[in-house]
Amino acid sequence: MCDGKNHNLELIQRFPVGVDGEERAIRWCSDCGGVVVDLDVDGRAVGPGDVMKMRFPGVFYQYIELKKLHSEAAAGAKYPKDWNKYGSNG
Repeated sequence: MCDGKNHNLELIQRFPVGVDGEERAIRWCSDCGGVVVDLDVDGRAVGPGDVMKMRFPGVFYQYIELKKLHSEAAAGAKYPKDWNKYGSNG
């Protein structure tokens, strides 16, 4: 399981883009659904995220917001600061 920083990346597709063995590699994290496009040379990632930084599906951002909301409540916040964003006051 990834922790949001160290992803379990699986190679989806690799295609050549230039000389000297340069390739674009599309990788997907099977745990969180994040996708990244890297620059590979000779099968090795030399520019992780150089082509496209890691992007996540919308549900991942909702999970992060809920996690923040729960941590605020656990810390004793009477009303989490973004409560109205969720469409209810309780």
